[in-house]
Amino acid sequence: MRQALGIAAALALCLPTVARADDPHHAAARPGRLGMVVVALDRAKQVSFAGGKEGVLVQQVTTGSAAARAGVEVGDVIAGVAGTPVAAPRAYQAIVKTRKAGEPVALIVFRGDMPLALLARLDATPIPALSWIPDWKDIARHLRAGSGAK
Repeated sequence: MRQALGIAAALALCLPTVARADDPHHAAARPGRLGMVVVALDRAKQVSFAGGKEGVLVQQVTTGSAAARAGVEVGDVIAGVAGTPVAAPRAYQAIVKTRKAGEPVALIVFRGDMPLALLARLDATPIPALSWIPDWKDIARHLRAGSGAK
């Protein structure tokens, strides 16, 4: 029985932490996100945009996201994020995921052949909802079954 109480107490302590993680006051501790989908530029597009400079093509911008609020549009080419050149989607993702929610990030964008400097304040990466909430009776039944008690 002590074992069951110990596990129940541990779970009870963990659940409030999970619930608080989605609180807006804790959002700044989560990784940031811009809210757009980028793809690699093929060589033909790379030559036609920005005189052959490397970058990633914006394929989708989420409505209301940090990217949308900053002015990023589908078809833009992102050449730099936070002062770092971006040549591939993985490089873009690596830079963004090291930043925290609420942090301002400078973007170097090409719209056609026109360079733009945009500033985005990163959104918090969403936390997936809990898909399982423990049933304490179920947990106790499993613990009793494991210890041989009825």
